[in-house]
Amino acid sequence: MKNNIFHKNLRIRSITLRKIIIFFIFHFFVSCLSAQQIGTWQIYPAFTVCTKNIPAGKRIYGLMESKLMAYNMEDESVSTFDWHNQLNDISIQYIDYSEKAKKVVLVYDNGNIDLLSTEDDQVINLAQLKNSTLQNKQVRYVHVTGNMAYVCTGFGLLCIDVKQGIITNNFNLELVVNDCVATDDALYIGTNDGIWEGKLATNLQERSNWKRIESYLCPTRLEYFDKRLWALVRNELYISDENFENFTKNMTFNSTYMNVSDNFFIIGNAATLYLYTTADSKTQYQGPFTWTDLKKQGDTFWASDGAQGLQAYQLNDDGSFQLKIYKLHPNSPLHDYSLYFFQQPEGIFVAGGNRNYSTIERPGTAMIYGTDGTWTNFDAASVNELYPKERFLDVTSILKDPADDTHYFVGTARSGIFEFKNTKCIGHIGLENSPLQSILPNSSNPQWFVVADGIQFDEDDNMWVLNPTQGREDTTIRVRLKNGTWTGIPCEEIKEASTVDKIYFDSRGWAWFNSRRMDQRGIFLLDYNGTINRTSDDKRMLRSSITNQDGTTYNPNEFYCITENADGQIWIGTNDGPFLITDPNKFRNSDFTFEQIKVSRNDGSGLADYLLSGVPILSISIDGGGRVWFGSQGSGVYLMSADCQEEIYHFTTNNSPIISNIIYDILIDQVSGCVYFATDKGICSFMSDATKPAETLEENNIVAYPNPVNPDYHGPIIIKGLMHDSEVKILSSSGRLIWSGHSNGGMITWNGCNKQGKRVASGIYHVVANDSNGEKAIVTRIVIIH
Repeated sequence: MKNNIFHKNLRIRSITLRKIIIFFIFHFFVSCLSAQQIGTWQIYPAFTVCTKNIPAGKRIYGLMESKLMAYNMEDESVSTFDWHNQLNDISIQYIDYSEKAKKVVLVYDNGNIDLLSTEDDQVINLAQLKNSTLQNKQVRYVHVTGNMAYVCTGFGLLCIDVKQGIITNNFNLELVVNDCVATDDALYIGTNDGIWEGKLATNLQERSNWKRIESYLCPTRLEYFDKRLWALVRNELYISDENFENFTKNMTFNSTYMNVSDNFFIIGNAATLYLYTTADSKTQYQGPFTWTDLKKQGDTFWASDGAQGLQAYQLNDDGSFQLKIYKLHPNSPLHDYSLYFFQQPEGIFVAGGNRNYSTIERPGTAMIYGTDGTWTNFDAASVNELYPKERFLDVTSILKDPADDTHYFVGTARSGIFEFKNTKCIGHIGLENSPLQSILPNSSNPQWFVVADGIQFDEDDNMWVLNPTQGREDTTIRVRLKNGTWTGIPCEEIKEASTVDKIYFDSRGWAWFNSRRMDQRGIFLLDYNGTINRTSDDKRMLRSSITNQDGTTYNPNEFYCITENADGQIWIGTNDGPFLITDPNKFRNSDFTFEQIKVSRNDGSGLADYLLSGVPILSISIDGGGRVWFGSQGSGVYLMSADCQEEIYHFTTNNSPIISNIIYDILIDQVSGCVYFATDKGICSFMSDATKPAETLEENNIVAYPNPVNPDYHGPIIIKGLMHDSEVKILSSSGRLIWSGHSNGGMITWNGCNKQGKRVASGIYHVVANDSNGEKAIVTRIVIIH
């Protein structure tokens, strides 16, 4: 079955969708209630950036970074495929197509393999490689010839009969095979130990039946074209003779893509494209090109064109390429990158950066998930055009200018702050025009190491920025005042800190910071008394160790997050688990202790265990019912009751559709109850059953839906607009009590059954809601039809 979640920008919208969009105008993210029933999940995969494509019959399949999209050339529709609906895994690494078998071969980054029929979209899963205990089983490429797919691995070859959907051979050659091609009578593999030939008439399970025909060349890619082998070795292209005995260097060329397509050998990069009709005949075309892959099908060239998606070109007589079909991709996130969420009235801002602790650098990813259910992606190309010497990487925060709803500040982990007007870059704040410092001032490009983390506006519209310099400056905290001038707040306690990455302003106006790791790590409190320019009255405290109420001391290596609950208490997440600051006013006292919540075992022993002790907690969020959501590093998501004595949910990839067990951030839409998770594999959400409570009970604000409840509906009936812990009773038309319960924040759900668990009969049912003191009753009605 096709996944049409993102078709609304490409196909006619349904009446239901239009109703949802109208509803959005009045309720922030209430569409989540219509799109998702309580207890259901939604995935938000990125289908924007096309990195590879395969023509396959009437369709063109595009690999959208790690997911699959198909464009139907006959009806011009776009379909998407993902693991939540029909595929068997998440991150596709390689794709190829068997025209004889009419199947697309999908190889995932963990070795899982799907064979997707282009005729009926049915999928055959081959999980043997994924589940095997073989050493060096990482996949390096897949090549299809006829009915056979050859999966190249770190140990040898896996051979798949695509038509039958079975693995026919596993050649454990103890060779790192980078690529493989087949002729009528032999297989040829490019390895780290040269090029090898295996005759199909022999037993290729035996290493001795493989012959090394070239020891000097160790290609990363191989193709068979014009009765010759074509080998790409680093940035040099070699072509063999027809006997495969001698290889001659054809040219030095740093290629981006190389393939055989529609009887052409194609090789190209950003500057140049070569089309070969034979080994001795090629045509050169000059760019610039932005393609990462190019295939030919008849008179059309299909290009994987980055954030422009899949695009079609025709080659003109003058050697130019004319765009025919453009931006073939659904509306979706730019990348499957998400680090932090920021909620605004117009939607959820998503910063998709990386903490830069490793060599991994994520391209500039700043996105808005709007209240109309569409995605707006900030234009990274406009940054490169305006500031070619800067690197737009690792976005960690997105802020809207309080004075201009179309002006945004985008903070990064290493490249300062970029300013956007709508989605286009218009400015940059860095070494050249601000007091922000480089963490590596003596490097050849100091502008690439300007930390601008955790940017936040305070209640006076001053912009705070965290700019660690590891001791060269004592002003880690920089503030751009509302009038555009800069100042700083010297704090000796975090002068040497390497990673101070978040600012949390609590209900008192105090600023809390997590100094994440290494030197001067811990939780830092700054009470600046509302006077940024006067530091004499500041009150500060850094706590690097944690002593709990029982006198047990912890020294966490990582301090991840800070969150305040409705009682003004401060939760912190560390690699040793979560801890609670029950009275922030005492944080600076010498005898201060953290509370480590104890959860009773309820086994008659009278014993208790510390809440999530030893579980690294990356994110904490409080829902409308006061319940606490914990996002972990590797253990998924925990939902605890408001007193943390009951585990309501523990979502992992093994027991739920959540896409990862690494949860960087959690955002709760307090109006709809929808809970969003930022993970290392992208974004997903869960429709929870708690919303922000109303301050008073008002009949006009009480909403029950669906209403009427039709015979084909079997989900929960939702009642919203309640106060915290409202008592809700369902009464029959004669006044008999059918069911009762208490709200989670402003919401309660009823399963349509009586107290005995039997579904109620058709009729009109009264909803009576009292506040927590039982002093005020509000009545609405629910009609049930069977």
